[in-house]
Amino acid sequence: GVDRKVITTQIPLLQLAKSKKLNLLALAPEAEDVQKVLTQGLQNVDPERRSKYVVDAQGFIEQTQDPYFKLYTEKSLLRNYETSINNGDS
Repeated sequence: GVDRKVITTQIPLLQLAKSKKLNLLALAPEAEDVQKVLTQGLQNVDPERRSKYVVDAQGFIEQTQDPYFKLYTEKSLLRNYETSINNGDS
């Protein structure tokens, strides 16, 4: 099942989508894949399963090498992720 805290934080989004009659698409990765990425890295997820998340592996690798992408990751993504972890949001 899904953690109650996750559900509670998503309720406003679900209510908005319902009120506007918007379709939603679930994009959450499988829990076991998330755990493997956290402990062993994305490269250790089975290639067939990984292809569900990263369609263009070479393009993804190239994008991560772009200096602007690295800047975005360091200044935005990682900062938000670390704040989330420190606040107990994970």
